[in-house]
Amino acid sequence: MRLSDFKDEQGIEVVAKLLSPIGNIAADKELAALREHHRHMGDFASALLQRHSQDVMDILAILDGKDPADYHCTAGSVLLGVLDLLSDPELMALFGLQRQTPASSGSASATIEAQAE
Repeated sequence: MRLSDFKDEQGIEVVAKLLSPIGNIAADKELAALREHHRHMGDFASALLQRHSQDVMDILAILDGKDPADYHCTAGSVLLGVLDLLSDPELMALFGLQRQTPASSGSASATIEAQAE
């Protein structure tokens, strides 16, 4: 599931569980360097899996609604899970990997209208 799928108290509970593994990953200076140098997302994913395999497993378990202590995965499920993680804009924002999206036409037109007045 994506972060946006968890609402209200369930969202709070999921975030509380995710803070530790995400904090471990976010504190990794070498991983941050990959992010800062805008390397290919595959480089980031590979380093993430190699350097933080248990944190990744914990994140996958939590997002799947399972206890990390009882979570098991296969290479295929990890690949799919990591691809899902990398495509979740809210989760990637926590690692400073936000996708840049252009402003909507509504906000652009509002700006133009405000300037014209």
